Amino acid sequence: MQEPPDAPSELKILEHDGRSARTSWSSPYSGNSPIIHYMVQYKLDTDKWTARTPNVTVSASETSVLVGGLRPVTTYQIRVFAINGLGKSESSQVIVLKTIEETPGGPPLHIKAVPLSSKSIKVSWKPPRKDLQYGVILGYYVGYKVSESANLDQMNKDFVYKTLEVKNEAILEECTVNELTRSTKYQIIVQAYNSKGAGPSSEPTFVKTLEMDPPSTPTLRVVSGTSNSIQLSWLMNSDDSTPATGFILHHKKESADWDELRLTDTKSYAHQWLKCGTRYQYYIIAFNSVGKSDASSIVSAKTDGASPVAPDKHSLLSVNTTTATIFLDAFHDGGCPVNMFEVMYKLAKSRKWISLSNRAFTDQKQIVLSDLMPSTSYDIKITAFNEAGSTEAQYSFTTTSLALQDDEPGVLSSSKSAPSVPFYADVLPRHGSNVYSNYSPNKVSQQDCTETVNLTELDVNGSHVKKMSMPSEDQCTQSMAHFPTPYAMTKVGDTEERVPLNAMSRQSPLKSYNADHEAIYATVKRTPRQPRSDVHIYQYPTNVQPDSGCESSEASNMAHHWRTSVVRFDSEPQSVKLFACDPQSGLIYGRNQSRSSHHYK
Repeated sequence: MQEPPDAPSELKILEHDGRSARTSWSSPYSGNSPIIHYMVQYKLDTDKWTARTPNVTVSASETSVLVGGLRPVTTYQIRVFAINGLGKSESSQVIVLKTIEETPGGPPLHIKAVPLSSKSIKVSWKPPRKDLQYGVILGYYVGYKVSESANLDQMNKDFVYKTLEVKNEAILEECTVNELTRSTKYQIIVQAYNSKGAGPSSEPTFVKTLEMDPPSTPTLRVVSGTSNSIQLSWLMNSDDSTPATGFILHHKKESADWDELRLTDTKSYAHQWLKCGTRYQYYIIAFNSVGKSDASSIVSAKTDGASPVAPDKHSLLSVNTTTATIFLDAFHDGGCPVNMFEVMYKLAKSRKWISLSNRAFTDQKQIVLSDLMPSTSYDIKITAFNEAGSTEAQYSFTTTSLALQDDEPGVLSSSKSAPSVPFYADVLPRHGSNVYSNYSPNKVSQQDCTETVNLTELDVNGSHVKKMSMPSEDQCTQSMAHFPTPYAMTKVGDTEERVPLNAMSRQSPLKSYNADHEAIYATVKRTPRQPRSDVHIYQYPTNVQPDSGCESSEASNMAHHWRTSVVRFDSEPQSVKLFACDPQSGLIYGRNQSRSSHHYK
């Protein structure tokens, strides 16, 4: 039985170079019909097998062939078919081949030569065509020699070569040739080389060195800086035969594009109108009639100032029952003026922020959060902006509870400028008094001085009271305001001069009080005590409406200030009641207290 032959086997590469490869195989089973010939196909590794794929025909007596027409440093695939009178066999296994390198097949391109000075030139070029490189370019030879000179020996000399190695793909194809002759014409050639050697040289390029030199490269430095300016200076080489006639200062803000500024006849410059707390970069180039110098090294400088600095909570916030005052001027500007704020707040348990405005409060020193709920926790977030950047700070605070509850005594305050430390008054009761519930400092009755009590002359046990002689009418009128006999009296002073209690909230002729009458007043103690919470007692709000109906004074937006007090003694010797009254309304607040405690806060 006859059939097409089997596929050739044991396909292999015997030898190869950059242009050809010798391939061999073993004869297959003929299919009981003589093999007529073999067909060897080859293609680039990236191509597909098609009917147009190149092939080589080999007689049946041969089992190897030299495949030519290949390119250096190129990968190919090769396969073989056996053919008899009945048809073609299946393909043999495919073998992969990569040809080896050859010297570059083309010269470098676009050769340029530019004179830099009277003794140097700059040469630049592009690599050879990719398909003619025939390997990895390892470097270049730059040759130069005198092209025109009166000295024939120099013209007949061979090229002098300078080698430039390519160490990475990012290298620039350029070099500088130095130590040349002033005002002399040269010819330049360039060759590429790889591991197999150098390729053909480029066509000669001609260039002539300068008669005079451009200025040397300046040395740039930063002298000083402020919040909106940077002072620069630079130095030139004192050996320059041709000094610079001007400079080009290149400058930019970080992450911005370069700008340039042309300067003449100066070696310093103050760069002004800069942004506060911002970094800038600079380099400079000198020039004259011949040309430009190389660029100096880049220097960096930052204007003074930084982003705003957030304050601590106690400096920023003042909180009472229903309002919170935010002191925006507590932020430190960092050396750059703050130009805007963003303020947001929310309930501590809420996720939704409430924005007061969009980048406002640029001219405000403080803002007030109103309509807050007493004894409630809030979060506040403030972002301050200046030219150097922004700072975000977040704080938590809790509004205070309502003031003057039923179980809390009133607070005595001598004036609007009362100290922030609470004070306490010692008051001793007198027996057998009647009750008066309303008192106004403007309605003090000045009666005869019938009976007064010297509180400092009580006996040790406090069991009885000694009477003192009645002062004269002038003394009564000038030194004190009179109360009916059943009342004791105390006073609180906010200066070294002691003034009767009922004269604290208004200007009074009682200023004539002197030390001779000190004995008729109870002793006042100023006892500093630690506050019981972060919120001071004087920070209670003005909108509290006590049960008595007494309206708060409008003279202060932070706390009630009580101007005077009245002590009423019941028939029970152990009972005392302290009253504190707002001078604006004349209404009184008070509470009962056991005699065992003489201090009322």
